[in-house]
Amino acid sequence: MPIGKIEAFDETNDDWNAYVERIEQYFIANEIKEDKQEAVMLSLMGNKMYGLLRNLAAPAKPSSLSSRLS
Repeated sequence: MPIGKIEAFDETNDDWNAYVERIEQYFIANEIKEDKQEAVMLSLMGNKMYGLLRNLAAPAKPSSLSSRLS
C-alpha cells in the first residue's frame, strides 16, 4: 500500500514546482526507483494534464519522450 496520496494537478489552484516537489517526496517515501518514476508521474497527473501533455507530444506518446520533472 502506498504511503501518502498525490491528487491530480489542478492548474487553477496548484503551483507546478510545489507539485513536483511533492511527487519527488512521494517517490522517496514509496522507494520508487528512477526507472519507474516517469510512469508513476504520468499516472498521477490526472486526465486533464495528461490530455494536454498528450496533445503537445502528438504524434508521439508522452511515455516515449525523454523527461525531467522540473
